[in-house]
Amino acid sequence: MIRSTFTATPTRRRVLGAKAAVTAAFAFPVALLAAVVSFEVGQRVFAGKHLQVSFGSPGVLQALVFAALAVSFVAIIGVGLGGLIRHTAGATTALVLVIVGGAVLGQFLPAGLRQYLPGTALEAAVTVHWSAGLLKPGTAIVVLGAYAGIALVAASLRVTHRDA
Repeated sequence: MIRSTFTATPTRRRVLGAKAAVTAAFAFPVALLAAVVSFEVGQRVFAGKHLQVSFGSPGVLQALVFAALAVSFVAIIGVGLGGLIRHTAGATTALVLVIVGGAVLGQFLPAGLRQYLPGTALEAAVTVHWSAGLLKPGTAIVVLGAYAGIALVAASLRVTHRDA
């Protein structure tokens, strides 16, 4: 289907940009809804132990919105990897390796570098109580956005210099 898409729309960068925009536009509300529902279910579980917090507690709303943004950026990174690798299973595996594998292998890096890995930035983006070794949530979202941008630029270069 990609051949017919590129035949109908020869500007491949536009196609890639549209895919990224549609993916992010779909991922954000779904992730936000999932985060809110998960938060509410979690609060019902914690209520039995008197550990619950509310939506009005400091940092909770920001963490929920940043969780949805982080998922959107990870989805865009996936679109970029898909454009680079051009094989669904390979791109999915690469995305898992970047997020999970980077966090695991990042344990061997100094803390100053580790916090900029995608998996660690993802963790920092949804953290309400900051801890040492993590970026501030806003900075973590910027880092994830930068990774998404890098993935899209790399994929854009690849799709414009290669046949479908």
